[in-house]
Amino acid sequence: MDVDELKKAKAAINDFWDRYESEVPFATTVEDSEELANLAWKYMSLYKGAVAANG
Repeated sequence: MDVDELKKAKAAINDFWDRYESEVPFATTVEDSEELANLAWKYMSLYKGAVAANG
């Protein structure tokens, strides 16, 4: 597991939230929900892989 990949996935989620909070503070779109779900799934998968590889 590449730690850089894990950091990139986490950064992508943080970037999404920063953009989301500044652009659409009280609503969400289907596209936003799908994007966040995809980012969260990628991050979770990378995290589980890192834990399995190191633990």
